[in-house]
Amino acid sequence: MRSSLLILIVLGALVAGVPQKGLAQGLCRSLFQAAASHPMPAWARLKTTEEREAHLIQTLQKGAKSFQISREMANGLLALPEAAREDWMRSLGRAYRQIPKQDPNPMASWHIGGRRLLDRALTLIERYDLKFQQALTTKNPEQVLGEFFDRQNRLFGTTYGLREIKPILEYLQHQLALLPEGGPTTVITLGGSFINGKANLKSSDLDLSINSRLLLRDVPQWQKEIADLLRVTQPESNLKIEAHGEPKYFYGKINPVVIEITAREVRLFVFAPAREHQQDLHPAEPLAVRLY
Repeated sequence: MRSSLLILIVLGALVAGVPQKGLAQGLCRSLFQAAASHPMPAWARLKTTEEREAHLIQTLQKGAKSFQISREMANGLLALPEAAREDWMRSLGRAYRQIPKQDPNPMASWHIGGRRLLDRALTLIERYDLKFQQALTTKNPEQVLGEFFDRQNRLFGTTYGLREIKPILEYLQHQLALLPEGGPTTVITLGGSFINGKANLKSSDLDLSINSRLLLRDVPQWQKEIADLLRVTQPESNLKIEAHGEPKYFYGKINPVVIEITAREVRLFVFAPAREHQQDLHPAEPLAVRLY
């Protein structure tokens, strides 16, 4: 009933011609108001950082068979006052890499790793699609992306941002420009934890998809060049490239920020939380904007 009412409010605002900025702000307020109606679970009242981190690790380390726990966590945290919620968000960030990413039970027919459950909860809580939409009414895309990385630094204790990301984007775009006729149909897609500001540069991967098999042979050289670029400001970086063939929607199911590179432009996509269908996630249509 509440979801239907929210949809009617949004449709009414669109018909009435409410400005985009006002609509985005209204959506954010409505989401927090709706979450506040959920009863606050006992775990949400844990006070110390140690208690919160211990609870998160214990709850998520074994994974789960569905994303129900992610929804419950998001609803519980959204029901908290903002200051208390921010304390919890920092605890989520601190616990993030202590929780297994991979399926902890490889013999199970379907099992979701704990870190993926936490990724899902973070996407539901943060709603970066709405935050980007609102911020883009007054700032350029590069500024908004920089602020996104600043936020991730505070949550996850990461030390890289747009200063490190931009040279990588420019390097990869230059590789496409060197292709015959500028490689007009060749696309490089970046997604995953690195491009979402969560990666530990000592051990994480750069998830990257290429729609050209010929370019896969260049990946080892790209990895070397990108490592050199990162070490200018991040000397301990040991980032590896993990090459895939997946489209942007695959990445956007879990981590909202995806970047596509062609010889002509670099585009930023910010996905809304994916729709749950049984044990899987179906990606929503993203907000799309040109970066360069």
